[in-house]
Amino acid sequence: MNLSSLPSDEEDERSPAVAGDLHLLQRIFEGANDGIILVDTAANRVLKANRRAHELLEYAPGELVRVPVSALFPDEMSKLEVFMQSVARDGEGWTDELQCMTGRGRRIPAEISASLLNLNGRNCMLAVMRDISMRKSSEERFHLAYERLRADMESAARIQRSLLPRVSPVVAGMRFAWEVFPCSELAGDTLNIFHLDRDHVGFFVLDVSGHGAAAAMMSMAIHRLLAPSPGPPSVLFRRNLDGTSGEIATPEEVCQALNTHFQMGSGVPQYFTLVYGILDGRSGDVRLVVAGHCAPIYVPPGDLPLEIPGRNFPIGFFPDASYQAHTLKLEPGSRLYIYSDGLTEAADGDGEQFGRRRLMQAMEEARDESLRGSLTSLLGSMRGFSHNARLADDVSLLAFEVAPARSLR
Repeated sequence: MNLSSLPSDEEDERSPAVAGDLHLLQRIFEGANDGIILVDTAANRVLKANRRAHELLEYAPGELVRVPVSALFPDEMSKLEVFMQSVARDGEGWTDELQCMTGRGRRIPAEISASLLNLNGRNCMLAVMRDISMRKSSEERFHLAYERLRADMESAARIQRSLLPRVSPVVAGMRFAWEVFPCSELAGDTLNIFHLDRDHVGFFVLDVSGHGAAAAMMSMAIHRLLAPSPGPPSVLFRRNLDGTSGEIATPEEVCQALNTHFQMGSGVPQYFTLVYGILDGRSGDVRLVVAGHCAPIYVPPGDLPLEIPGRNFPIGFFPDASYQAHTLKLEPGSRLYIYSDGLTEAADGDGEQFGRRRLMQAMEEARDESLRGSLTSLLGSMRGFSHNARLADDVSLLAFEVAPARSLR
């Protein structure tokens, strides 16, 4: 834009229309909400500044024309020079933040956009300045709030991890292994395996709908009710008339109690799926309820993997839902895998899911590996299929293994 052709004062008097336009431009310049300064870049001086620029930079009206530009940005000269060079090269530019020094010695962050003007053969820069102190303050408050939230999330995640089993139950001739991989810091999945008494082991894998803090809080609440302690509030034991703990509750009774306690409504916005079962360590019998969860997979010795039937409604769907259990005899050399749908629903780049067929094939291929090694192999197969994509859902795995007959002698 070449302003050298602007009319002189004499021409203004002879041309009322032009004079009116210039007066309007002057009013716009002075009335702008942002500070505007016209800078002679070669002379390092401010040629003109509007009212808002004086207020922003805390100078009295008319004082800015006596202040070197370098005095306005004493801490940012290298950044300012790079910015001015880019404006000179491109004809315009924008920088998100420069620290300005005000006439009262305060430093304020400013956002500056500028364009190049040619005035009577001199390159000048018209800069529009906006005080972003309030935005910076909001960003700092947001950052502090985020850091507090992140610390709280990390604490919650540590608590959640502490609920996972630390040691394996001791059952003659049996091994156990498990893995939990959250898709985010907090998981809606959880699991546990524990002694109910000397001869019986309880276990569960559960998956709360949704993700994040709400799902994690609910999973921890459910975990508390499924605590192996015989005292309240555990639902794993029947209550005597005097309120004391009685016999071990059946898987059907446990699921029924949970369904009553966690009916979806205003107080419980989410449902969950669950496999809860009891292993009789003497007989090797497993009695379990599959409540809307992925069907467990049984890998018998010398035969193909097969799914355990008996799906029921998820917990919390219907207040009058009833739950049916399935009893399975674990043979020597067999394995039982219980998993959440995050494993089979892991997808590749085309959206195709890993699926149960690939999972069962991976279990077949992992027969000769240790039980722990088989979990690593299954997860590796899933990861390889999905090309190590970020998990879209939590993944949980709980596995049992009965030692081969020759090992039991």
